[in-house]
Amino acid sequence: MSVTLDPDAAAIYQAFQEAGRPAYETLPPQEAREYYRAGRVVMNPEPPALESNKPLSIPAPHGTIAARIYTPKTLRKNNGLAPCLVFFHGGGWVIGDLDTHEVVCQKLAHEGELIVISVDYRLAPEHKFPAAADDAITATNRAYAALFGVVQRQATMMSFVTIFQLLGVMFFALVPLVLLMKRPRRGGPAAAAH
Repeated sequence: MSVTLDPDAAAIYQAFQEAGRPAYETLPPQEAREYYRAGRVVMNPEPPALESNKPLSIPAPHGTIAARIYTPKTLRKNNGLAPCLVFFHGGGWVIGDLDTHEVVCQKLAHEGELIVISVDYRLAPEHKFPAAADDAITATNRAYAALFGVVQRQATMMSFVTIFQLLGVMFFALVPLVLLMKRPRRGGPAAAAH
């Protein structure tokens, strides 16, 4: 069965083939991360202008979880309330970080006219499973609580959110499903979409 790639995807695939770069899985984790970062810069489009792009530290049992909150210039609202998306970057739990998915989050915020909270998480193999999933669960619970006023709000969090959504890329697409399955039993976030 032959597959026809979208022209943009085909151009990116061809550029990677012509670069002669090794496959990520053949490299030590740190080297794979460096290649991944370098590749993302080359294929990212021009980022849109946002109202704000602020760092965020989410308290966790092991210390803090780095995150960023993106607010677009135009925020879609319904009765004064706006949607929020909690985003988990891709990278197979080994590569990827807030910087590699910066433009993705900026575009999601801009195009969707919604608040995006991008969550970093501890990477394998330095941090064994379920460290990344635990970080995602902690960050989601803290973001949900702050946004909906269950705990004291941080200055950068907003209290006017109506729709709470989760998005995981690649392997991390499983984490929103786990969160959705666990939370109703524990009384936590009820996501509108995943």
